[in-house]
Parts: sequence; C-alpha cells; structure tokens
Amino acid sequence: LLEAPVGTIETFGTWTGGGQLLASGGSIWLNATGPLTGDVSTSDGGTIRVTGVIENTGDVLTIAHPGWQLDGGTIVGGSVVGQGGNGLAVVGHSTLDGVSLGLPLTISAAWTLTVLNGLQLDVPFVHSTPFATVDFPGDQTLSGPGDFRFDSTTPFTTLRASSGTLTVASDVLVHGSQGGLGEQDAGLLVLGSVVSDEPGALVLRGADWVNAGTLRTDGGDLAAGDSWTNEGLVWCGAHDEFTASDCTLDASGTLRVELAGNAPGDHARFTADGVVGLDGTLEVVLVEGYVPTVGTSFDVLVALGGVTGAFATYDLPAEVSWDVTVAAGVVTLTVVP
Repeated sequence: LLEAPVGTIETFGTWTGGGQLLASGGSIWLNATGPLTGDVSTSDGGTIRVTGVIENTGDVLTIAHPGWQLDGGTIVGGSVVGQGGNGLAVVGHSTLDGVSLGLPLTISAAWTLTVLNGLQLDVPFVHSTPFATVDFPGDQTLSGPGDFRFDSTTPFTTLRASSGTLTVASDVLVHGSQGGLGEQDAGLLVLGSVVSDEPGALVLRGADWVNAGTLRTDGGDLAAGDSWTNEGLVWCGAHDEFTASDCTLDASGTLRVELAGNAPGDHARFTADGVVGLDGTLEVVLVEGYVPTVGTSFDVLVALGGVTGAFATYDLPAEVSWDVTVAAGVVTLTVVP
C-alpha cells in the first residue's frame, strides 16, 4: 500500500508491481513509467496526477474514483474506462497514444491533448472548456462508435490535425457548436457526420479538404472554410446558415436544402464567398407542412465568386411544379403553374 493522506507522494523511474495506491486526502504524482495493475483509488478529495507514462497496451485502466488528472503525462494503448460516472481531467499538455476512450474526459482551458496512433471514442466525449485543443499530428483517424460534442456554452475549442490528415471515421458524430474541426494548412477527411445542432456555429477548415460523409445544420450554423469538395451530403436546415468559401459539389455528392416558408430564416440557403463548382444532385425538401404557392421564389445557392458547371440531377418536391434558373452565381427555384 502506497498512501497519501496528506501532502504529495511522487514516483520516479520505472513502476512495477500490482500494489495499492490510495490518495486519501493528499496527492500521488505518477511521474514514473510502467503499468498500473493494482488498485488505484482516492478518497476525501485526494488526487491521482499522471505526469509520467502509463503503459496500458492490451489492458484496461479503470477509473473508479474521482480526482484523476492527466498533467503532462501519457497513456499508451489499451482502454481507459470509468465507473460510477467518474472521468479523467486533462490539466496540462498531455498525450493519448493509441487509446480507446470509454469515459468522460475534459480538457482544462488553453491546454492541448495530443493524440498519437488514433483515438477510438466508445462513449460521448464532451469538449466543455474554452480554447482547448485536441491535436492529431500526422495521418490519423478519430473512430467511434462514440461522438465528440462541442459545448455551445464555452467557446472556442478545436479538434484538428496540426499536420497530415485527420480522418473522421464513418461511425463518428461530431456535433454541438462553438468549435472548430480541422486546421487551415492540414488535411481533413469527413466520412462520418458533422452536425451543428446547438446555437452558434461549427467551423471546418483544411487544405483542400473533403466531405464524403454528412455536413448538416440542425439548430446551429456551419461555416465550411478554405477550399473543399463535397462527395457526400451537405444538408442545410431551414432555419440555419450554411456558409462556405471556394468549393466543388462533386458528381457523387448531394446538396439538400429545406424549405419551411418564404420568410427570411424559414428557408435554407447555401452561401459561398468564393466560386462554387456545380455537379451532383440538388435536393429540395419541404418541411413543417409548408407548401409554397405559385410565384414564390427561393435563392437556394448564392456564390459571390460565381458558379461553374451545372447540377446533374434535380430532386424537387412533387407537390408543386418548379422552374430552375442559374444566373450571376445564384441558383433560384420558382414555383410555376
């Protein structure tokens, strides 16, 4: 038994053995390298602070008590799970290396959590502190089946690759608002879903990045920055804003816009401040029981830099007849007799 009822006990060197660690009011700083195979617990406000390296490859690290902190340390491999709602707090620049995460994790303001060899989310990951960063240097994948949520009450957090390409796997949902996904000079490939579903905006960036999954506004706004290509679904909610820069709507992709009325804020519009290359499918969906009358028009796409090409397919509501015009960078739908 290694117990810290008061004060601090700090370990160094290489840690071995499966003995018990108990922070019963004090702190135990794990500044050593090795596995944690014994019972590790806290009580009476004690803390376990990881400043060294926990070798966890092939094992399960169970956090069953409050007070666990990752403070400049590293967890390598295996699964990290929680019991009783307990989680792990990142309170300094720290690293997860090839970890499967099965517990709540929070990152204190302005710190960076570096991910190596990918990160698997087995539970929802709520990024709830301002100006914190999760960085995936090199070519890495964020996989599921969990989800990553930006908390709209705490701006502005970032999930990015500082170099290489970050791939958001097909089984991952990134959602919320007041957060950023991607980095201007690095790659981004979205195979899963990115949904702005809280008040505020999600911002996506990357060097010629690609959406092959779903980008959706559903209660929040989405800004797709830098040059990018849609090979999946871009879904613009009726009451939200979807803005972009230069982009290409690929032949394999779909742009879906919702119409809930003809008043401002009741119909979707895809707005770009650059050039939009048109191809693929334009799909229009009537929602909330709305059926437009003859003569009603909707500018569903506005490209300030103009458009090139043309949509290959129009999937328009059958309740009424439509006329489609493309002029001066604007795609307009008009209900006709």
